[in-house]
Amino acid sequence: MPIAPGFHPYFQVPKEKRDEIKTNIPGFNPNEYDWKSSHHFPRQTFVSLQVPDSGEISIKSSEEFQILVVWSELERPHLCIEPWTREANAILDPEQRIEIQPGETANFWIEIGFQKTSS
Repeated sequence: MPIAPGFHPYFQVPKEKRDEIKTNIPGFNPNEYDWKSSHHFPRQTFVSLQVPDSGEISIKSSEEFQILVVWSELERPHLCIEPWTREANAILDPEQRIEIQPGETANFWIEIGFQKTSS
């Protein structure tokens, strides 16, 4: 069975706070980010995202997730941090997709945490 899983969690982030986000994603600088496009980053098994006046979001993922996609819509109060196993449309590319053979199993996981900032 060919697969290319990706998770698509959205997090509420006020538009006016986007530039103040602090994160451990190498190469992602929120105050220089083009909020009209998505950006793809190399695999990262642990992501930390500190949202001002809200809290800290953490995302852990299994090693199968090779790409981290960050995006938002310019006028919407959210941010997407998405672990993907492969690039978009990889399911169509036999060299990119993951093949699970009959009788085999595969486990893919992400863990999302949130710790509220104390007021």
